Amino acid sequence: MLLAWNAIAYERGEFLRDERGAYIPRNEIVEAIESALLFYHIKKDKALENSVKKHILATDSKPKLKALAKDIKELVFARHPYDIALPAKIYLPQEGIEKVAVERFDFAKRAFVERYETEIFKGVTEECEIEGIEKIEAALLSYAR
Repeated sequence: MLLAWNAIAYERGEFLRDERGAYIPRNEIVEAIESALLFYHIKKDKALENSVKKHILATDSKPKLKALAKDIKELVFARHPYDIALPAKIYLPQEGIEKVAVERFDFAKRAFVERYETEIFKGVTEECEIEGIEKIEAALLSYAR
């Protein structure tokens, strides 16, 4: 089950769809879970936090950010591995999807610089079996708060 306390917008425009309806792909959910786990473990494990700091400080001052992020991810998940099985698609109930207008404000220009419409989702998805979720529940709640 995916609980959206705040609106979720997959991308500008619309959610992906197939014959069953709108959905969020597995890789998007995995990325969100991994972000939550990274922040949670770095915050809770002081030795890991120090290792991550040392790694960042030892890296060239102009690193390739993707390589640095990959290194940190490997460092955290080597110490705190996780295993979770997700379906390939997380389907969203139609009653939770609505179209909204989004305006982007540029603080430097002190003006709205862009306006577009997109779909958002608010609500709870249908029940789906996610194995291993109880092991990472604390990290997900901490990240959501």
